[in-house]
Amino acid sequence: MILIVAFTRRGSKSATAIAPPVTWKTHAQRGYAEARWLYDALGEDIAVWRGNATFDGTADVGSTAATGKAETWAELQRRQGAALDSLYALEASPPDNRTAATARATITTLRATRDAVDARAEARFAYRTAEKEQVAPDQLIEARDREVRASRNLAEARNAYAQALTDLSTLV
Repeated sequence: MILIVAFTRRGSKSATAIAPPVTWKTHAQRGYAEARWLYDALGEDIAVWRGNATFDGTADVGSTAATGKAETWAELQRRQGAALDSLYALEASPPDNRTAATARATITTLRATRDAVDARAEARFAYRTAEKEQVAPDQLIEARDREVRASRNLAEARNAYAQALTDLSTLV
């Protein structure tokens, strides 16, 4: 009887596991995983889809061919929040200045890339609107030029973001 009580008590103590402390390395790993997902999602294709879907009124998740894009778009805010939370925590408790600078660069380039995706989507929407309204040729050309500039800005933002992710990957 005593042995049963002893084994039962011993078993209940080991069943209550204590979570390991969250370290800077944990923040770096979580931040990298979320930021990498965002890098893959925040491309030209999602920006053009968003502009077209906004114009067409088909931006919601549903049973259309673009449902995958709509689901990705719906997930962006949550994933960006998770990435930023981890990266801010890493920046706040780094083992050295290089780690803090790497976290800060990743935060900055993530935000710039997200802004560039939004600008690209808005430029696509504006071009489609100008096309539909049959504006003057010079206005249509300006709308198209804006779209080209937004596309170029997105490519530049993604390049900077890719470099920041490469630097962050050396920490994990």
